Amino acid sequence: MEPTAARDTAVPAAECLAITQELLGTLKDATRSGQYNLMQRVVSILERESRRPSLRLSESQLVALMTGLSELQHEAARVAPDMALFKGVAKVVLDILWIS
Repeated sequence: MEPTAARDTAVPAAECLAITQELLGTLKDATRSGQYNLMQRVVSILERESRRPSLRLSESQLVALMTGLSELQHEAARVAPDMALFKGVAKVVLDILWIS
């Protein structure tokens, strides 16, 4: 079986954010290790999108974004993360990234 070819172009931000929303929707059905993996992916995508050069945020949006990312990293690293808290904070971060 041949490996899939790497994309020559970056994935559009809207597509990345839509994928992140889908990942959040699957958290409740995943096993504990699956939840950990999904949370790490969500954090990774949101961190990457927050560094997009085209991102234009006000100071208050930037503070909220950085605070949210920090909370997501902390929650994802916990032994027993609060899924509702993680999803709520991730949705706030997604909202900030969608409107920018």
